Amino acid sequence: THVTAQTHGALVDISAAGQLTGSRLEGTNNLIVAGATGNEGANGLKLDGTSIATPADVNSLQRGSGTIFAGTDSAINAPGVSLLAAAGASETAFRVSGNAVAVEAAQNRVSNTLEVDAAVLKTS
Repeated sequence: THVTAQTHGALVDISAAGQLTGSRLEGTNNLIVAGATGNEGANGLKLDGTSIATPADVNSLQRGSGTIFAGTDSAINAPGVSLLAAAGASETAFRVSGNAVAVEAAQNRVSNTLEVDAAVLKTS
């Protein structure tokens, strides 16, 4: 098994075709993500009653035998934010902030929950 996730030139591109005067051009709080997961599971058990006297558990087994890759393009074609004033700018503010590029690779991921709601919980 081979799972791959990769950004290819992912870019937040903000541009203005005309002359900018007294303006503000911003690229803020953008998120570019590449993620790969081999196996993902969620298991849950809920017991609800007045009196519960039974054993209960949640088990999970996951195994991976392949490769997982998550990444971004090279520095030449790196993901990011681009601001462009094609015809020029005067008295104009440009701002790029709060942006993030995230890559995550997980062979196995699982979430298990056990919920018990009872007035009396008997143990043996």
